[in-house]
Amino acid sequence: MLVPFVAATNTNFIKSIPSSVIAIPTFEDSNSIDTIVFGLFFFGFIACLSCSAMFHTIKVHSYKVASVGNNLDYAGIVVLITTSMVGIIHYSYSDLVLARYIFLALTSIFGTACMITTWSPKFKTVAWRPFRAGMFITFGLSALLPIGYGLIRFGSEEAIKRSGFWFVLLEGIGYISGALLYASRIPERFSPGSFDLFGQSHQIFHVLVVLSAFSHFKALVQSYIYAHVRSAL
Repeated sequence: MLVPFVAATNTNFIKSIPSSVIAIPTFEDSNSIDTIVFGLFFFGFIACLSCSAMFHTIKVHSYKVASVGNNLDYAGIVVLITTSMVGIIHYSYSDLVLARYIFLALTSIFGTACMITTWSPKFKTVAWRPFRAGMFITFGLSALLPIGYGLIRFGSEEAIKRSGFWFVLLEGIGYISGALLYASRIPERFSPGSFDLFGQSHQIFHVLVVLSAFSHFKALVQSYIYAHVRSAL
């Protein structure tokens, strides 16, 4: 009975959201590429949460199964970062083909490298742990490259419009805050046992991930709208 209950709850929740908040407008020149770009983002978001849910479900089975689940958890994060960056890059540089392809290629390279370090047994050893962490940090920070180039190429006002910058910034704050809370085990470290069921750092982290993903969705919509308005001028 749990699945129908959750499905009904989510459906009612979605219906309660004003259409202006989640609407994606269409333009005369909207095409299948736009559908693919937004589809990639939704796929990455669903994949990330699905992999995380699977990991938390199976990790109590055994060490071997938990290890596979942990790999899936990291893989979901890589997929979400990759698919999120694709959309913003695509619309921010819709009129600069070379720059768009360069940044998309860099995203693919970093994403592939992180996926390899996730699944390779070699990089799970203590000696390679700093390298593995560095790869994920580098991949996350690589999102600053297209925004930084945009600031130089177009100036701050234009770059902000092209990338939905303020929503991207809000997204980054959410992800970083969640990661810091999780890494420092706040608030449960201050009151062990009080947050075993509700309010622990891991739960807060996942809530912030969802909110950050929604912030990215708003940035993507804003970037998409500006790209189509710009092309019509």
